[in-house]
Amino acid sequence: MVSSNYSFHSQGECVSIFRRMFPDSEIAKSMTFGETKSMYMACFGLAPYFSKLLEKKAKEQPFVLLFDESLNRELQKEQLDIHLRVWDDNKVSTRYYTSDFLGHACTVDIIDSFDKNVAKTLTYKNLLQVSMGGPNVQKVV
Repeated sequence: MVSSNYSFHSQGECVSIFRRMFPDSEIAKSMTFGETKSMYMACFGLAPYFSKLLEKKAKEQPFVLLFDESLNRELQKEQLDIHLRVWDDNKVSTRYYTSDFLGHACTVDIIDSFDKNVAKTLTYKNLLQVSMGGPNVQKVV
């Protein structure tokens, strides 16, 4: 669902597919999986797990911190997205790390956000570079 960019709502339709694939399975018969459960699993199950894996890599090796500010249309606030670029299985990998809602921000606010969101779990001793702009701007091919 997450890696294929499917909506959370679309996951409810998967239940009927599993029931047809496994008609003799009691698990498939009693399975429910809707928008709320999908969102909860992605946000509170998968996301923390992958975030910890990324933190572990950044603690063990040099990393690049990328940040990008954009307007969050729903909240009407400036959103600071933070990504980390690390060496991952013989390739460079850029991954989303966290976001912070800043409102109208200046340089001091961005540095405070780094301290609040990055320095609490990672040390700056492995930091190689700080890059401004989203991961698509500095995409490694």
